[in-house]
Amino acid sequence: MVTTECTVDADKGMPSSDMFSIMAIFERVDSETIRSYTKELQITNTNEERYILKQGPKVVRNLEELTELSSTSPVQFSTSKIEIVRTEDQNPNNWKVQGDLVKITFANGYELLWDGVKTFKIIAPEGQVDNCGLCGNNDGQGPDMLTGPHTVNETSRECDGKKVDVTFNSEASSEAELINSWFAEKIGDSSACQEECRS
Repeated sequence: MVTTECTVDADKGMPSSDMFSIMAIFERVDSETIRSYTKELQITNTNEERYILKQGPKVVRNLEELTELSSTSPVQFSTSKIEIVRTEDQNPNNWKVQGDLVKITFANGYELLWDGVKTFKIIAPEGQVDNCGLCGNNDGQGPDMLTGPHTVNETSRECDGKKVDVTFNSEASSEAELINSWFAEKIGDSSACQEECRS
């Protein structure tokens, strides 16, 4: 969805020590269904901190599940803070389902809100321009439709049916080209995912 690794070689080798990225794993019930839902979020915040947010909500930080989260006691780490907040306390409160949200605030100014079911929001800090992805580059100017690393020239990516014939970080000619260029490396287990990647 968003990353600070925006150079041609960003997907090769080790990420830089200050790398920040949020990746969403989507699932579709079957290939006839148009809509998908967020099954999981994976966040890399420097080389020291990784989060996995699953449905439930279930929150894993650096391979350890955080089970004692509550709205009365946020958990503070050196590079992030995690807490439970209410949808009605958010501005704007445009959540379809009202209730508790997992909120992670990162030292770099990013915030992530997750309802633990299928919906999330990424709130980028003002003035942050060193990022790219489906969320745009956050510089207040177009074009934001810069392609990702999932191209026909990249052999390590698994989903051939979604690869695009453009170079990384070039302007996409359509929404489909933009979205497919940021397609994740892994193919899901569902038959709909398998079928889509073969096409």
